[in-house]
Amino acid sequence: MKSNFSLAALLILALLLGGLLLPDARTLAGSADTSAFTGREYVRNGDFSANNVGWNTSPTWSYIDAGAGQNGSAALRLNHLSDDGPAQALQMLHLPTTVSAATLSYIVRIEPGQQPAGVMATFGAQILTDSEVLFEDAYQINGAVAWTPISTSLSADAITKIQQAFDAGQQIYLRMVLVNGQGAYFTAFVDNLSLRVDGDMAYPSLTGSIGFISRQGQQPTVNRIQPDGSARQTLWTHPDTIAPDVYDVTWRPDAKELAFVSDHEGAYSPFHSDIYAVDPVGNALRRISNAPMQAGWPNGRQTGAITGRIYNGYASFGLTFVVYVEGAQEVISVNMPEFGQDVAFNIPNVADNGPGALQTIVFNWSRDNCANGKEFSVPVDVLPGQTVDVGTINFNGYCNQYNVSDLSWKGDGAAIGGVMLNGSRRFAVGGESIGQDLFTGTENFPQDLSWSPINDQILSTRQTQAVNDGIF
Repeated sequence: MKSNFSLAALLILALLLGGLLLPDARTLAGSADTSAFTGREYVRNGDFSANNVGWNTSPTWSYIDAGAGQNGSAALRLNHLSDDGPAQALQMLHLPTTVSAATLSYIVRIEPGQQPAGVMATFGAQILTDSEVLFEDAYQINGAVAWTPISTSLSADAITKIQQAFDAGQQIYLRMVLVNGQGAYFTAFVDNLSLRVDGDMAYPSLTGSIGFISRQGQQPTVNRIQPDGSARQTLWTHPDTIAPDVYDVTWRPDAKELAFVSDHEGAYSPFHSDIYAVDPVGNALRRISNAPMQAGWPNGRQTGAITGRIYNGYASFGLTFVVYVEGAQEVISVNMPEFGQDVAFNIPNVADNGPGALQTIVFNWSRDNCANGKEFSVPVDVLPGQTVDVGTINFNGYCNQYNVSDLSWKGDGAAIGGVMLNGSRRFAVGGESIGQDLFTGTENFPQDLSWSPINDQILSTRQTQAVNDGIF
């Protein structure tokens, strides 16, 4: 017996962010190459990896059960409490250009609870958009069901509806759903789910290179490769072997540089990790955030010295403490005194970053639950050949973590933006210490930045207590 389900309220955000393809003459696509195929799997969750992020489950009692599968592996578990609305799991379908046939298969087990005699449940599968059910295969259940294989070939009418929705640009979902009758407590377990599709895929003829990060081995690398998988080239290798980290790679819009984030100079920066850039053949490595790099300083610059005292306004014992000022050749260790006292410090051979350029003094420290905290102090103007006394500066014990992520270039390439803890920053293409606020007003907690290629608007997700999560 067939039964229609009402679509429960859901929120699925799909934010396509990129900039990984290096454009040649800013032209990404030409004529399309079409490839036909038969029986390609577009959904494959046979072992239902626990907490698989491809599935959106609702309500609370529907989830990926790590041991509920036919052979003791993970399975999809749907529990429906009669006053909760349908138990469901949804997954976005990323279909080919043309669909000519499709077969949905899975195995299901139904476990009854204590419910009134004769009260039934309805279980089945749907393919649907946000507003319309395109395909449905549902069954009424009135008792226990052992593991049973289900295989359904979609009708020509369903294929036509799916194709029309795809051509109209609608998002299409696969949904597994269980609806119990009043007072019933059936549970459905789904395993070995597969959606096989016949059709055609049109691949654009892309020119350029894809930038990517490889984490094979101890030292991550920044790389480029052609869209067909040929001509792989390593552009940069992280120099450290102990817990190195590289992430967020993105091409500059004019394709002159590939930007990425690395932590290899974290001890010599106000940030734990910084934005770097390298040219398309792996040369001219430079630091964009908190520029320039520490490596190679003073690079012909004149040098001076910084001295002063640090007041301990935080703690008295067990404090690991080092001090760095931008432009210095090295960090210095400081034996912090008791709480409420101060200690002298002197940092020699600090490269001058230019007349009037303020260079940040940074405290790097560890204690208690703060394994690697950073705290900024007063910036200082380094004077060539002189020693600048900054007086007494305070250490307050702020365990800040400054890691840049979610990079996105401004469309004209003049700046690059990134997300940081409780905020976001933008840095001039030529390099900028600390950077500037990317947003003003209430937009304080963006994620997943995507700068418009034609104006200064930015697409992002946001998570705040005052504003509902969403795309902004």
